Amino acid sequence: MELDVREQDGKLIVAPSERNHTMMTLLKQPVWDAGGKAGYNQGHPYEGSGGELVIEAEDPEEVLEEAVETVRDELEEFKDAF
Repeated sequence: MELDVREQDGKLIVAPSERNHTMMTLLKQPVWDAGGKAGYNQGHPYEGSGGELVIEAEDPEEVLEEAVETVRDELEEFKDAF
């Protein structure tokens, strides 16, 4: 999956190239756990956008990387359970 990542007003905005609400909502809580603030805007259904995850932190890129690593670890644990 390709992501459009850009900075705007000191916040990091992550948008999937296609509709993928699952991935963006999956990252939201780990961002909070990593010390950042995150919110997910799904956008209007008629616009066809995939929504945006907005991350606010001192170093939003570092917080995003930590959140992604957390999700990877959790998914690996889930996979191993099966």
